[in-house]
Amino acid sequence: MKKIMTVTIGIAAYNEEKGIERVLHQILAQETSFCKIDKIILRCDGCTDNTARNALRVIDDSSIITLINDKNRIGLAESLNTICQKNQSDILIFLDADCTIDDNFIIEKIATKFSDPEIGIVSGNALPIRGSGIIQKIAYEWIMCWYSCRKSYLSGDNVNNHFGVVSAISKNLAKNMIIPSNLVGVPDYVYFFGKSLGYKYVFVEQAKVFYRPAATIKDYLYQTARHHGSKDQIIKIFGEGIVNSYVIPKDIKRRAMVTSLFSSPILFPLACLLQIYLRIFQQVYNKNYNNGLWDIIPTTK
Repeated sequence: MKKIMTVTIGIAAYNEEKGIERVLHQILAQETSFCKIDKIILRCDGCTDNTARNALRVIDDSSIITLINDKNRIGLAESLNTICQKNQSDILIFLDADCTIDDNFIIEKIATKFSDPEIGIVSGNALPIRGSGIIQKIAYEWIMCWYSCRKSYLSGDNVNNHFGVVSAISKNLAKNMIIPSNLVGVPDYVYFFGKSLGYKYVFVEQAKVFYRPAATIKDYLYQTARHHGSKDQIIKIFGEGIVNSYVIPKDIKRRAMVTSLFSSPILFPLACLLQIYLRIFQQVYNKNYNNGLWDIIPTTK
């Protein structure tokens, strides 16, 4: 008889009162046959808003949700470490608390990849919502251009595809992984740590989860600079040998940029200018996240 794999969903939340009920309901609505969701672990990371209270409205109707609300702010890395320690399922899936899932089969699409025991890391496809504001539209054009660069390179097996919005690891990897508490680039760490243990990675393009880009220039620059600065931390941990793992060939990038320019001749050049500005003044917007704590980007909620 075919084994039904068990799944735990882990969510680290910091002041996510606006969306926590939505994402919990969307997880509970998932349809599965290959796997079974036996637990959802929600860790409120020192939330000062109504995240826990709003989550309890859903928890009252579902016995599989565990809320950890110890009032301590420990950051994303330590929150995920806590969830890893508590995991007993075959598969552990991390989801951002502010994502949107409009596919009732996304957990199934991710879980089926773990039928191969050599696979230890699987990520879904984190895509931006095309907002109505001009900055969100500009951000959308740049993100989608980058998406067209990374999605198929090396058949999807590159670190640029591994976003923390939706990421899954095997039980054994969860047991052995301790993420450094001061880390910003948590998704990159998970990718390279799993690879260092010999596990394979799979990018599931059809498993789509959506997030909202920042809606103001200030928020967008802070959000983007945070991710740019995280790479240096990862290289210090895993060595200079991983530098090329981030590189997408220039011909792929050129084709993507030409396509984006033709499809959006006004917004895409503005997106390029914004990226140039960011690279010149990156240090201005790259806050010190060495304590592993992240700031809320208000307009992404």
